[in-house]
Amino acid sequence: MVFDEVRGIGGILLTVAQRIPSGPAVEQSKQQVAEYKRFRELARELIEISDQICDLRLKDLEGVREVETKKKRHRRKSAR
Repeated sequence: MVFDEVRGIGGILLTVAQRIPSGPAVEQSKQQVAEYKRFRELARELIEISDQICDLRLKDLEGVREVETKKKRHRRKSAR
């Protein structure tokens, strides 16, 4: 079985072909590739969720600033 692998080295993508001897090595390689794909998907989900958390924190911070601004305006009006 021939296995093609794409590697990033110094910002350049290279395709490396490896010949895997038949037998248990083929099955092990297939499992490793499946686990790598699972890892990539989990990493993508982590980044997506992290982005959502950051967006929510920014919105929450904006809401806090808005409330503080309204309180300051209210205090100025009350002081008159």
